[in-house]
Order: sequence, then structure tokens, then C-alpha cells
Amino acid sequence: MWSPLYDNVQIDVKNLLIGTKDKVDGFANKVTHNGLTYGLFGYGWSFSFTVDLKAGETYTVSVPVFNPSETDTSQARIVRGQELGNYLELVQPRKATTITNTFTPTQDEEGATIRFLVNGSQYPALGWYYPMLQKGNIDTGWTPALEDVQTEIDSAKETASTAKTTADGKNTVIYSASQPSTAGRKVNDVWFDTNDGYKMYRFDGSKWVAAQFGENAIVAHSITANHIKSLLGLNVNDQFIVDANGNVKFAGNLEGASYIRTSFR
Repeated sequence: MWSPLYDNVQIDVKNLLIGTKDKVDGFANKVTHNGLTYGLFGYGWSFSFTVDLKAGETYTVSVPVFNPSETDTSQARIVRGQELGNYLELVQPRKATTITNTFTPTQDEEGATIRFLVNGSQYPALGWYYPMLQKGNIDTGWTPALEDVQTEIDSAKETASTAKTTADGKNTVIYSASQPSTAGRKVNDVWFDTNDGYKMYRFDGSKWVAAQFGENAIVAHSITANHIKSLLGLNVNDQFIVDANGNVKFAGNLEGASYIRTSFR
């Protein structure tokens, strides 16, 4: 968006460089000054972006830099496509500044490289912050590219959608002495009946169904005599049965045992 404030002043706040924040934040070496954390590198390293430049269009490129050297001046170099080449600027020791250059290409250049680097091995490393390339002749300060903003929006939507799916997929465990309502229940919700020894039920989509543990679900030797309070209803494959009166019926022979007869008929 153009904002004609005064004669010969053109402003467009859109950043044409995509991924500036991620690229600078991804530098392995950092240096911090006055609350800003710069990506730090020297000669032999650079970071660059690709953009289409139009003939006759005015652009302003800017990048905050910091020279952490206590004694040596450094020199920043910005490559502005193939036609215009280098822009150079000295950075004094312990100096933080924003390098700004306005230029107008005389020919179209698709896929022009905008590169940022230290200009020679004789110069110390510089700290680099987020760069900006915008149409017009005024530096308005860094803003993310519209494409980066959209990426963050899409990422936030995806995160929210994933969180909603996760939340929707979670089941509820209910401890209650009476059967819970089936309204709003999800398949595989669980109810422990606290009025029946914590007997477990599973919601199958329409009703509560008793969920019994199989023998493989019980750890060996985890149930001892101390846990057995009654044999009422015990039935082992119809071979050993205890009825309501405590009478025992069994099949087969009783071996290695003795008994005392207490009644005669």
C-alpha cells in the first residue's frame, strides 16, 4: 500500500523478503546488545533472499547491525541483485546501527539475490538483525512479510485444530454410586460403580456395558488369601462349586485328605 505523505516521499510497509525472522533466529552464533539478539557471523558467511525487482521501481533495503568488537571497525555489504551489485557501509566498534540503502533498478530482474555479509576477512564479525526490503524511499522498520504472517496464521489454526481433535478424542472416567446418564458420553468412556466394589463399565455408544477383566489382565500372584472375602458363587469349570449355603460340590476324587464326620443319619 502506497502512502503519499509529501512530495517525492513514497512509503510501502510490505516486506518483500520472506522468512527473515526464521533465517536470522536460526543462526548458531548470537550476540545481544540493548535488548536485541543478533545473528553473528563474519566473512565467508552470508544470508540471502530471492525477489523480483522491477525496472524504474524504487526500493529501500535496511538491516540493523551491531559490531561487537571493542577496537576494530567492520564493513557490512549488501548485494542488491546482479545489476546494482554491492552497497558498503562501515560499522564502528561497539556500534549498533541500521544500514539503509535506496535504489532504483534500470532493468527487470527476476529472482534477484539480496544478500547480507561482511565485506572481507580483514573485518570483524557483525551481528545481524531482521532485514527489510520495501518499495519506496523510506525505511519504516522491520515487519514480517505477508507470506510469513499467513504461515503463522495457518500454523496457529493447525495447532488449534489439533488441540480440539485431541480434546474431542479424550474419554471420561466416572466414579459414581449410580449409573451415569448416557447423554454426551463418548464411546469407551468408563464408569466405576462405587456401590458395587468399583465394578467397571464401558460405554459402547448407546449403553453401559460391564467390562470384565480376563485372567491375562491380572498379574500372577497379585490376588492372595487376604483379598478373598467370600467364596459365594465360586464355580471353577463346573468342577468345584460353592453354593449360597457354603456347600461345596466337586468332581473327581479327594486324595491326601482326612475328614471328621459331625453328623450321622
